[in-house]
Amino acid sequence: MVKKTQLFIRSEDGFLLSSESLLLGTIAVLGLLVGITSVRDSVVQELGDFAQAIGLLNQSYSFAGVSDASGLTQGGLLADTLDISDSASGVDANGIGVNLAADDEGGDSGSGGPPSPPPLPPIPP
Repeated sequence: MVKKTQLFIRSEDGFLLSSESLLLGTIAVLGLLVGITSVRDSVVQELGDFAQAIGLLNQSYSFAGVSDASGLTQGGLLADTLDISDSASGVDANGIGVNLAADDEGGDSGSGGPPSPPPLPPIPP
């Protein structure tokens, strides 16, 4: 058993030569660099899409006032406007057209976005 173990350890059958190892290592490293570059480009593209989606979020809100015999609380309204780099005609997000214009009735314009907030009620005298 000892002789077989020593023979196995000393045997060089099946081992790669140093030049073959160097060639295979170089090809593997070049392949990894190309793969990492592709992953980097994909991550940058997805982060750009995500940033564009966050920029197009409509953060408008409104709430009605409350009144009773002891007092009156006025409601509030915030109308989200377009950013400097946005346009009302729409934004192309990688082939997906986004319509930012809402219709005049304050409802959904059919663009798939949330409806506009309702107008505030008049304040009683």
